[in-house]
Amino acid sequence: MANTEISWAESYNLAKSYKLNGMQGYLATITSQSEDRTLDNITMKGAWSGGARLEGVNDASSVPNWYDNSTAGVTGVFSNLLQHGNTAGGSWHQWRWQDGPETNTEFYEANGRGAINGAYTNWGPGQPDSANMPGTSYKEGFMQVHHGTGTWNDLPNLNNWHPAIYVFGFFVEFSSYNQNATTVDQSIPLVTSDVAYVEVGGQRHYFSNLDDAIAWSSQNGNPAITLTNNTVVTQNIPAGVVINTNGKTLGVPAGSNVTNNGTINVTGGSSFLVQGANGGFTNAGSGAVNVPLTITVKPRTVTATEPLTWDPSHVTATGLIGNDRVTGVSVNFDNSQPVAATTTDNATPLAPTTFDNGAAGSAAIGTYTITYVPGPVTRNPHQYTVKFVANAPAGQTETGTMADQTITGSTGTANLTNHFAVNGYTFNGWTGSNGQTYVDGATPANLVTTNNGVITMTANWTENNYNIQYTTNVNPASRTAGAAVTRTP
Repeated sequence: MANTEISWAESYNLAKSYKLNGMQGYLATITSQSEDRTLDNITMKGAWSGGARLEGVNDASSVPNWYDNSTAGVTGVFSNLLQHGNTAGGSWHQWRWQDGPETNTEFYEANGRGAINGAYTNWGPGQPDSANMPGTSYKEGFMQVHHGTGTWNDLPNLNNWHPAIYVFGFFVEFSSYNQNATTVDQSIPLVTSDVAYVEVGGQRHYFSNLDDAIAWSSQNGNPAITLTNNTVVTQNIPAGVVINTNGKTLGVPAGSNVTNNGTINVTGGSSFLVQGANGGFTNAGSGAVNVPLTITVKPRTVTATEPLTWDPSHVTATGLIGNDRVTGVSVNFDNSQPVAATTTDNATPLAPTTFDNGAAGSAAIGTYTITYVPGPVTRNPHQYTVKFVANAPAGQTETGTMADQTITGSTGTANLTNHFAVNGYTFNGWTGSNGQTYVDGATPANLVTTNNGVITMTANWTENNYNIQYTTNVNPASRTAGAAVTRTP
């Protein structure tokens, strides 16, 4: 389909110039409902067919060049247009196929007879009406396919007065009715595949262009659009339109900007390519892009008992669209308890997860339905140091030394056997910097629960007491010492 209006006469001549495998092209003739629906499935945009209320064309290789609506063109084979199609009399009320194997087959009379010999027709209400072309002296007389909801309509040679039913293209049909084996094949703009369909009442309407499908859906009650192939959208999406990507890739091409007021459901296995190297895309009004997203915790190695923080760098988000990014993530994982040896446990991400569109405060494009996948966290045992202080009493000096001890994990034990000595004093256990007391030779575990922590053991001393007894050197028979003396050093 072209992007500018085209006249019926120009369409006839172009269709006649096309060849396919030696077969002659011509404006399509529609003789059954199945043929009509086939054209619906190609596009629902208005297009020319080979039907007209003319006489004398006779499948000619061309008709006079008439690319506008000038009255001067209404001569020769176009003369019937000077008469109203509902007027009895000559052939001007007789609709015929003008080309192809059905050339000159009359299928409808507008003077009250209707379809001829049971011929298939699909005129819209009140059509054909042979309306007068404004500003001219001739009447409508060419058959347009897809008038509003897929029915037929009659129009002037170039419909440049009613934008809602502009005609931008035509249907070409090929047949072997006059095939010439020596005809050279030519490259022609055939539509050979569809990209989407819209299902209404059990019938699927296929489209080779998603923009066409969107326009058709919007004009026909917004039935959902389902993609059948990878495709792009270049036009704004009206409110109420629903597009299901159906496992296909939908994109906005570079250079295009699309505003979405409808709903795009990006189903599993689909991709939605916007922003960045692709075209621009924004939601407006009630516009939404529903996307399944998977957030998985990345493998992580930590030390038990250390405080943990979690940020977007610790997860993988699969399914983000455009410039959307994760800005905040919560994870359920308790690292406060010590471990005896290296262990691996799962950390589970939690809702809510927050997003933006690449800039702080911006709104994300996607409305994400998130599947949270746990990931392994390896926890290494924490380590701590036990230090020893001799704590000799004032004026005294200890002997002996005790090296620092490095303890690993919750079951690693310290050796609190004392190696200090103070002359005149007896060792009386340890007082830890944790406020607990420990006896000589104790082997406590888990003295510290913070990694790289330190606990200090301070020695306690008790002064030694001695009893000294004095005896006089006299004859026991004559005298006994009067007393014993106790001396404390």
